[in-house]
This record gives sequence, structure tokens and C-alpha cells, in this order.
Amino acid sequence: MTVIIVLVMIIILWAVYYSSSLLCKYAKKTVLGVTIPDYARNDKKIKKIISAANKEIRIFLFLFFIEIFPILLFYKYPSLIITYLFIWIFFVFFTFNRLISRHRRTLMNIKEENQWVGENLKTISIDTEVTRLKDTVPIKKKNFLIPFLISTLPVLVFVSGSKDLVLLFLSSISFLSTCACYIVYSFLSSGESVEYSHNTSVNLMCNRIRRYWSSCAWFVIAIAESLSFAGLSLFINNKFLFWNIFSIVLSVLVIFGVITVMLVRKKSEDMCKRILKLEKTSFIIDDDYYWKGGMLFYCNFNDRRVWVDNKTSLGYTCNLASRSGRLFVYLSSVLSIIIIVSLITLFLILDFTVFDMKFQNKEIAISAPIYGYSFSAKDIKDIQLSDKLPQVFKINGAATERYLLGNFDVTGYGSSKMYVYKEKSPFIIIELSGGYVFFGSQNPEKTMEYYERLSKIILEK
Repeated sequence: MTVIIVLVMIIILWAVYYSSSLLCKYAKKTVLGVTIPDYARNDKKIKKIISAANKEIRIFLFLFFIEIFPILLFYKYPSLIITYLFIWIFFVFFTFNRLISRHRRTLMNIKEENQWVGENLKTISIDTEVTRLKDTVPIKKKNFLIPFLISTLPVLVFVSGSKDLVLLFLSSISFLSTCACYIVYSFLSSGESVEYSHNTSVNLMCNRIRRYWSSCAWFVIAIAESLSFAGLSLFINNKFLFWNIFSIVLSVLVIFGVITVMLVRKKSEDMCKRILKLEKTSFIIDDDYYWKGGMLFYCNFNDRRVWVDNKTSLGYTCNLASRSGRLFVYLSSVLSIIIIVSLITLFLILDFTVFDMKFQNKEIAISAPIYGYSFSAKDIKDIQLSDKLPQVFKINGAATERYLLGNFDVTGYGSSKMYVYKEKSPFIIIELSGGYVFFGSQNPEKTMEYYERLSKIILEK
């Protein structure tokens, strides 16, 4: 596994190197993502910036190549390898992005100073904005069915068997909160128009913007409170913990609501100011200014495309000014974070949960992550103690440098269950009526203790 991860890290660095070589090469009148006219491509300042960028990229690649090798220290712990890998990837792209952004910003400043104009200039006027915003309407009322349905989840828990009246209280609070959000939403999305200008089109656009963002704010607040109260159902069995979390959730929801309303109000006011400014004059803007974050993001409200060609000439990127683009980026980011956190958590549980054996009356239970197993004392045919493990082939489970966990095909024993730490002999081999179980604790003394207890069970039969 470690070798594969190291190869992945090397491939990532090669991809960064290839991408940087394209960025620092003057092609299609562009270098470092900045459009430069042909007559300015040999300017000394530009060459100096490109040279500095290339030098820093080489240093960057060397340093991150060296930082691959500490991962070898964790070869016995897949969880630490995976964690190190994702942290390393984050800093590779974060550092590379910062490096490119800094040189790109310097190049943009030089372009402005010299007033180098290219073919990507666009004129922005009030008519352009009116056309772009003509479909801006408040969120539809039917969308509020979502928070209303979520508010019924505690009731479903109540009906399914947990007859705790606090669940009905939670559902009632959630339902009433959603009703309050819906009432405010209805008032703001269909209230009287505010006069911003003598221009009818400008008034129409500004009021649409105000209503749209207000509806978004109260819909988000309704979703947040319904999910929060539904989530509290998970803590219903521990009343002390429940009421403490309930108090915290209430406080957080109030703060979240206030911040959301303030941010949305500022957003709508800024957009209205932009429209009022365009009413008086049109202006010319360079397309290069729409690229943000070292060309990671494209955000052009005057471009209706969702996907645009990447400045590096490698694939496409989303236009964050479009709803579909934002939705794709946000959902993929959240999904990636969930997958990464889940993966790291799973491996941490596998690596650091100790295998244990518990005796309960006539039942023996082996506690282990995911592959826990229990069997009856009467099913035990024989037990052995061995200092060596036979050759094994994984069917499904985890096989690391430290332990074997799960279902394996074991030479001489067939399909067996393994719960052993490879370097901690001896190992107990338990023959059951349905196969074999191999067990070895992290503590050899514990293993011997379990073996003696199992031996007594055999004698008592």
C-alpha cells in the first residue's frame, strides 16, 4: 500500500509540473493566465516574472518531493498514511495556487501600468445586466415542503417505538420555526416594491434581486433549523446531554440566522449598487479579471456558460457566477470532504481499535471494528496455541503490516476469521463447527489468559 501511495504522490507532482510548464509558456497570447499582446511578449519585466516563477516552481517541486518520504515512517499504519497523503495533497495545491496567484497578480499590475489591451475586452452596460438578471425570481413556495417534511422526522421516531414526548416537542418547535420562516419569506418575496431609480428596468432588477436573496436567506434558515431539531432526536436517550445540546443549538441557530440575514442583505445591496452604477455609465472590462484564486475559479456574471475552457488549456472549469456552476462546485466539495473524513475515520478505527474477547455465559464475543464475531461455547470443537501463522489470502477484510482482520482463506484451514496482530504471538486457533477463528491480542499475556478460559470451557463440555 505504501508503495502505491508514494507512486500516486509522484504522479501528482508530475501533473503539477506539467500544468506549471503550460502556464509559464507564452501560448495563445497568454502566459500565467494573463492575456499579453504579441508586441509585449518580449518585455523584460514579463521575462523576469516568468523566470522567477519557473525558479520558485522548481524549488516547490523539490521540497514537496522530499516531503513524500516521511510517509514511509507510517508503513504499519494505513490510517496515518491516508491522513498524511490528504494533508500533503492539500498543501501541494494550496502552495502552488498561492505561488501562481502572486506572480499572476504582479503580471496583471504590469499589464495595467502599460495599458496592454488584448482581444478579450468586454463592454458592460445596464442592458447587459438586465438581460442577465431577467430570470432572477424568488425561491418557489413548494421548496418549503422540504423543511416541513424534515420537521416531521422526530414524530416518525416517536411512532416507530421511542414513545418519548420530548420528540413531539422537538417536532412542534421545528414545525413552528419553519412556519415563521415561511411567513417572513412570503412577506419579503411578495411585498411592496422599493423605488431605487426613475428607470423602470433598474427598479425591476433591484427589487427582483432583493426578493430573490431574501427568499434564499429564509429558506436556508428553515432548512438549518429543521435539520438541527431533527438531529437532536439522536440524543433523546441521554436527557442531560440532550438538554445541553438543545441549548447550544438554539443559540447557534439564532446567531446563524442573524449572520445569514446580514450577509444576504449586504449581497443584495452590493448588486443593486452595481446596477445603479451601470445605469449612469457603461465600462470596459478585461476578461482576465474574471479568473480568481490563481485561475482555479472563473466568475463572470455576464457569461451564461456553466463550463468554460481552463486557462491552462487542460480541460474545463465551472463558472461560479452561474447557479449550476456554484451548485456543482459546492456539492462536489462537500461530497469530497465527507468521503475523505469518512475514509480517514474508518482507517483510524481499524488501526487503533484493539481486538478483544468477551465471555458472557455460554457465548464468546470477539469485539473488532466492522468484523466483530460471536459464537456459542457448544460450537467449539478444539483449540490450539501456535507461535506462527500459516499462509493467508484475504477474502474481505484488512491485511496490514500489523494485523489481519476479517475473512481469509488460510492454508490448511480453509475459510477462517482472523483477529490477530502479526508480531504478537502466540495465537489461539479455535476450531468451530462452521470453520476456524484465529485470535491474538496485542498483549501476549491477555492471549494466554483467553486461551486458559477457552481450555476450561472445553473441559467442562
